[in-house]
Amino acid sequence: MMSGLIYQDQSADDLQLCLVQGRIQKEKLSILCTDSIIGDGIYLEIGIIGASHFWQLIDSFGTCCLAEVFSCVQDYSFAGKNKTMIFTLSDAKNISKTFDHISYHFHSEKKTVQSGKRKMYALIDKIQSSALLNKEGEAGLMYTFPQIDERDIPPTTVVCAMFDPYSRGITVETIHAYPNEDAIVFTKTMLEGE
Repeated sequence: MMSGLIYQDQSADDLQLCLVQGRIQKEKLSILCTDSIIGDGIYLEIGIIGASHFWQLIDSFGTCCLAEVFSCVQDYSFAGKNKTMIFTLSDAKNISKTFDHISYHFHSEKKTVQSGKRKMYALIDKIQSSALLNKEGEAGLMYTFPQIDERDIPPTTVVCAMFDPYSRGITVETIHAYPNEDAIVFTKTMLEGE
């Protein structure tokens, strides 16, 4: 998907992970596209925002248990009065936390375009085949941002979410490509009920 947005020179090193214990105020985010998964007692909404991605997990009672926003923009007003935890990209390589009855694991890695391109295209293929097959329990989004010159890859954000009904676990994988810096940031979040 291509947008009417104008080019913004952003740095992968400015990415920050914000965990929110509660519902985020989506109207405070520049949401470009969304998708969702409805599973056994859960609802997971994923989205690509003007500066990266978000997801929020809502339980069968309609209560938002946890939300994640990974973004270059350091305006956290979307969290409202909810408790938040913020991590820089360098601090967010491996994070494990427990929130009420949810076990949360986050992993990120930054690669060069050359070393990360194959992994990037594999996840894009996974999303496209999932969309074609309309697989239940999976959701995927891809957004290509404006660029000022032709690069090996365009500035792109990819979000892929999968719900495993057997383990009741959720995996969210993302890609954030910054060709202006020869960088691709990969994240993987795993959520498990306790």
